[in-house]
Amino acid sequence: MTMKNISITTAMLITLSLPLAQAGVGMPGTITVADLARETAAKKTLTRAQASAGAVADEADQLRRGANSMFSLDSHRDKLTALKGKVNRMGQEINSLQAERESLAPWEQQAIDDILPLLRATAENTESAIEYFNEHGDRLWMETYRDYADHIWRGSDQIAKILKNYLKYDRLRDQEVYAEERLRADSQRFDEQRQREDTQ
Repeated sequence: MTMKNISITTAMLITLSLPLAQAGVGMPGTITVADLARETAAKKTLTRAQASAGAVADEADQLRRGANSMFSLDSHRDKLTALKGKVNRMGQEINSLQAERESLAPWEQQAIDDILPLLRATAENTESAIEYFNEHGDRLWMETYRDYADHIWRGSDQIAKILKNYLKYDRLRDQEVYAEERLRADSQRFDEQRQREDTQ
């Protein structure tokens, strides 16, 4: 059987290997509802990246479980092709955030910094798995192939968990900001009402 070669998008690997400009990225101090509104687009992208990481983990899990099974070469090729597409999508989502890094909230910058090494490793392991398949399609039962799939699964699963935690933190912070603004507004109304009563 003639194997059709597949490859990962090398532009994504190159982009992910570039160092990020370091910035102060501590957790936020005082922030307003207006600040939260500006973060909405980036949060949507991080949410999509989390979903992509989860999809990569699922695909890699199937691949590593199938390494010792009777999967056909076509089945492995299809799974690797799907895996490549999902890893590339995740890389594109993170790259789009890197392009606007300076406008991101500190917690969003920190989330990117935390997942970037894992994303690089996941992309590299995906490329290695594809290269192994292209060169050794008759030896997919070997430990090397299973290890690539296992590393992809572990890395992408960790990315999904990290992003889930950051997004959860953000939801809780949003609730706190809105509650604080409501309290300030109520307090201001109370003060205004008291001043009116005092002048009467």
